[in-house]
Amino acid sequence: MSLVDTVGALAADDPAPLYMQLQKILRDAIVTRLISPEAAIPPERDLADEFGVSRLTVRKAIDGLVEEGLITRRRGAGTFVAARVEK
Repeated sequence: MSLVDTVGALAADDPAPLYMQLQKILRDAIVTRLISPEAAIPPERDLADEFGVSRLTVRKAIDGLVEEGLITRRRGAGTFVAARVEK
């Protein structure tokens, strides 16, 4: 089962930038625990393919979630949902 099947696809009729749409989808999935704490987020390349956007768009969305404290990056290991969501 892919992440798009779990959290939903981007809305074609939404005027918001794609990275903001992706950021909102991932944020909502983390807050509602569709994606569990400490779960690995798929690599940028896989997310880009699943959502039909560029890797740069995925990177910008993830960067925003890292700044919010929802996601952490571990060098050499990957990107993970934060164990404790900082608000």
